[in-house]
Amino acid sequence: MIRHFIIENQFEYLKKKYNLIYFFSKNKKRISTDIKKLNIKDKLVSVEIDLKRKKYNTLLGYVGKINNARRKKNLKFKKAAINQIRIRLNSKRLFFSYLIFSLKMIYPIYSWIYRKVKIGFNNSLNAQIKKHKLSLIIHPTVLDGDLVSDLIELGNRNNIPTLLLMNSWDNCTSRAFTSGRPSKYLVWGDLTKKYASENLNLPLKSIDKIGCAQFEIYKNKAIISKKNYRKKLGIKENEFLICYAGSNIGIDETKHLEIVDKEISQNNSKIKILYRPHPWKKIHNNEISFFKKKFRNVKMDYYSINRYKNLFSKKPKKIPISTVDYKQTNIVIKSIDAALVPMSTFAIECAINKVPISLYVPKDKKEFSSDVIIESDYFQFLINALKPILCLGEKNLFNCIKKLKKFSFKDKDLNRINKLVLKSNISYKVRLFNYIEEFFFKLNKYER
Repeated sequence: MIRHFIIENQFEYLKKKYNLIYFFSKNKKRISTDIKKLNIKDKLVSVEIDLKRKKYNTLLGYVGKINNARRKKNLKFKKAAINQIRIRLNSKRLFFSYLIFSLKMIYPIYSWIYRKVKIGFNNSLNAQIKKHKLSLIIHPTVLDGDLVSDLIELGNRNNIPTLLLMNSWDNCTSRAFTSGRPSKYLVWGDLTKKYASENLNLPLKSIDKIGCAQFEIYKNKAIISKKNYRKKLGIKENEFLICYAGSNIGIDETKHLEIVDKEISQNNSKIKILYRPHPWKKIHNNEISFFKKKFRNVKMDYYSINRYKNLFSKKPKKIPISTVDYKQTNIVIKSIDAALVPMSTFAIECAINKVPISLYVPKDKKEFSSDVIIESDYFQFLINALKPILCLGEKNLFNCIKKLKKFSFKDKDLNRINKLVLKSNISYKVRLFNYIEEFFFKLNKYER
């Protein structure tokens, strides 16, 4: 919310007409940014989070996710989604109990009793909502944050419409509503609308398309040119540059880069590799720092160096999410010719910028973190949406790099990608304002 909505001023037009009040969780594990430094002029409300309630909400969410998984038609996806909960719980007793509680006839009763007895009613948040006489609740969310369940419940109880704004590509396939449904869930595009309806048990009338706030930056020219970015890396503008984008699933990326670097040299290929580690990279047990190796054809993105070195330090510091600057991502994407990417948002960002992509899919379970289920449908969702060159395991790394050099987008590829994220010349902040104006008009609350 902070990075994509507040720092990028997505509520600019709303606050010109309406009285905006910002509710922030006081849970430091969830929000590490100093809110005072955001220089918000509107009213702020700090919400205390009962961590015991939060834990119970999370556990009920697991039962809800299994209940949603049971609705999946594809048996492979169903098993993968349920297996992911088994790994997260790390308790056979809880897992087998949740399998029973998630059954179609049992879940509604179990959920109601659990919310009444275990979770309870959020009286303090309800008091704040009534005190400020809210007419509408807008919540940018990954669907498992500190406030989402309570906001939906309290919105429905107090007859206040609740609009949830989709934050990331995997939200619509890997979450569950456990305290009622929002008035509207605003998603990125046609494909995410379809997946949200199928996986979140939401009727299509409750889902609308609005686009993606975080991708607005790509409408802008990069603040550093391709020529100047490459010059600083020591790479010529006419050299074919492929970005190897890191992941947060615990892959040994240094090993991958060594494989690729060696192959490029042996084949005398006119290719250079840009290594861009994931901002919240997980280090593989056997992984050695990039800077302890010597590469001939690989350079690290200089915006990523400090974060990467921090990860490999003896006492890594926690890096606030707001420090990851999308202006830098815009520079990187507009300076490369292709990308070898993990199953992540960066894959989508490259695709919408017409950068050819090869999606890396680990084949050996020892390659990645044990809490990641590659067979999950949200990974398959990404594959189906992007139709990339699939890179199946370490042995295919260099072959996929060679394929990337020959790849060019076709019209059908671009049409499919445009279904993933709504394409519009109108800015997100204007679209959001217009949507809410229309929403209120239909409720006969305000005149446009």
